[in-house]
Amino acid sequence: MLLGQIANYYSPASEEKRFQKLAKITTKISSVIVLAGSLILASWELGSYLFERWEVQSLANKYAEVGVDLYYKENNVEVSQSFIKKALELDADNADYLFLDAFIDGMASVRYLLNLDRPYTSEELQRAHEAIAKSVLLREHSPDSAEPYILRGQIYTALKDFDDAKAMLLKAIEIDPNNEFAFMRLGVVNYLAGELENADKYLTEAEKLNPQFKWTYLWRGIIALEQREPIETVSEWIKKAIQIDPKFDLAYYNLAWAQLKEKPKKYDEAEKNFRRALALNPSYKEAYYGLGMVFGYQNQYEIADQYLTKALELDDKFLTAYKWRGIVRDEMADYEMAFADFSKALDLDPSNGDIYVRRARVAIKVPQYKDAMKDLDLALRFDPNNQRIDLYKAKIYSNLGKLDAALNSATSALQKKPKYAEALSVRASILEKLSRIDEALNDLETAISVANYRPERFYKERAELFIRLNRSQEAEKDFKTVLSAAPDDIAVIEHLIAIYVDGKNKDAALSMLDKLIAVNPSNPSIQEWQEKIQDL
Repeated sequence: MLLGQIANYYSPASEEKRFQKLAKITTKISSVIVLAGSLILASWELGSYLFERWEVQSLANKYAEVGVDLYYKENNVEVSQSFIKKALELDADNADYLFLDAFIDGMASVRYLLNLDRPYTSEELQRAHEAIAKSVLLREHSPDSAEPYILRGQIYTALKDFDDAKAMLLKAIEIDPNNEFAFMRLGVVNYLAGELENADKYLTEAEKLNPQFKWTYLWRGIIALEQREPIETVSEWIKKAIQIDPKFDLAYYNLAWAQLKEKPKKYDEAEKNFRRALALNPSYKEAYYGLGMVFGYQNQYEIADQYLTKALELDDKFLTAYKWRGIVRDEMADYEMAFADFSKALDLDPSNGDIYVRRARVAIKVPQYKDAMKDLDLALRFDPNNQRIDLYKAKIYSNLGKLDAALNSATSALQKKPKYAEALSVRASILEKLSRIDEALNDLETAISVANYRPERFYKERAELFIRLNRSQEAEKDFKTVLSAAPDDIAVIEHLIAIYVDGKNKDAALSMLDKLIAVNPSNPSIQEWQEKIQDL
């Protein structure tokens, strides 16, 4: 029976059945194995995808974090934007990145507008309106965020709409009561609106919220400087900002200006700080302008011209740089180029009365009196209280021999500004022509006493008047005063030589001649003076 069972088990029919069953089982097992393998492979691919996606998201987040950090801590808008855009390249639909990109771009537009020193062009005004549109979109995206209101407050500040700016910043603070940036900006807006007490209140709140917020201290310093507080106070505030951030280019820039406001001016320290600002930000056009002023104040006009030109290479619409380069070139007697610079400045701001006056001053020196009077009349329309308009009209009338009109204009300038040294000097020259010598000398004495800038100019004018009056001793005294302030003034040296020659003072004449040779060895008058002194 057992053998039968065994035989039956191995019979061809049974073998065929077993094969068919095995085939079915094998097929099932293979299917299961294939399915399992597919699942394992799918899981691995899904895991790889998820891991890669996590890596991409992580990298995008890092780019965004660096971008935000660069914006808030370093104030580097361009690099900040580049990092946010890298984040968007990796995750184009990320709402947070899109929000950051729009916010920083809008704030960049505002910063550009806030730093302009002239009226906006139509394109720049359009840029402001686009920034407002971005702020509206940001508000719709994140209605509970303070940033859209901060952005809009900044735009209104740039447009000098201080009431709306304050309303937007107050709304930002309502949403985020711990936002030190909003408090700081609200303080600045109140200051710009002339509300000093409120400005101090909001800046104090910003400082309480974050004692390490550098912008609060910078603005404290700027306001103190503009309010003519002691320079020590100004420097203390700004240096506090630098202690927090040693790479704060704006702080070095404003510290340099504080040093130029000191008496006497700290030229070396100001130059050093302007250069520090440029080392941190090579595109800082205002720092090049500042260097131009450092050298201009020291009468080193060629160097000043070079730095002002660098500022204009960075921004060919930099009105202040055109204005001061025009002033420098006027001092260098390069009247054609000075006139061109003032004309470019007026192209940027055709209603700027001050620049019309400065261009008129150049035209008087050429002389082109008709053009000068035309500019002065335009200046009067835009800036009727500018006393220099009357001053330069007085010069024109005096040069044309219209002495009564000249005297009236000079007196009008002094009515607007009683301690106007330049107007006193011009009126003195007119009074001399009218043979009113005592009055002329009295005006020059007053000019010397009230002059805040280079009073030696008026000593020189009085000395020259004394020469014309044959009052050599008084002239000598004034010329020596001038020489102590301007030791290289060749005209003064020659005046003194002439006084000593006329007075038969050979030793003093020789001493002054040696000074002339040292200052200007190629002076054509040297041989003539030598012959005169030898004859004494």
